[in-house]
Amino acid sequence: MSPNLVSKALVINSKKLVRVKKGAQFTRKSLMALSHHEIGVHMVTTINATLQPLYMPRLGAPLNTLTQEGLAVLSEYLSGNITLGRLKELALRVLAVDMLVKGHDFIEVFEFLMDDGNLDQNAAYYLTSRVFRGGGFTKDHLYLRGFRLILKHYHEGKPLDNLLIGKMSLKYLPVLDEMVQRRFLLPPKYKTRTFQQNSEENPIIRYLIEGLK
Repeated sequence: MSPNLVSKALVINSKKLVRVKKGAQFTRKSLMALSHHEIGVHMVTTINATLQPLYMPRLGAPLNTLTQEGLAVLSEYLSGNITLGRLKELALRVLAVDMLVKGHDFIEVFEFLMDDGNLDQNAAYYLTSRVFRGGGFTKDHLYLRGFRLILKHYHEGKPLDNLLIGKMSLKYLPVLDEMVQRRFLLPPKYKTRTFQQNSEENPIIRYLIEGLK
């Protein structure tokens, strides 16, 4: 537990530790989504990377954040724990980052999220703080985009396993596959369970996700 986190939880790679924001509240569904996101993907790739004969998987491939967050949101989705509220939050993060890079200040983004995003004061402040941390943090716009790319790959029936070797990028998957085949890298010891047992059961969620661009 930590009182200093802006996000509700994150993985500390160096310590193989999931840190949760002190005072954060979760529903059962959001807690399950969090576990599939942070442990089922981020912790899995962290541990798998330490088992590789090369150091590169621990350092991470270029553009790996797009892929890694896409995998993590896919795990939420396939576990059956992603909600309309979660999709709305991810979409509002994209809009908030867009406002940030266009020069809008903290108050303007905060008020937009309350007025147009229909968030309460606490939720709007939390989301705005995420985007403005460190003077501006644009990572949050990658989640939905990464999810769309990884979901397309998944629906095409292509394997995801080698993306779990470490902090890998979809762009370099053909190279990874070859490196595993030639035994420069090992297949991932730990895998994300939801990628083998999916629960795409909610027709409304599925319909909305199919409309992502």
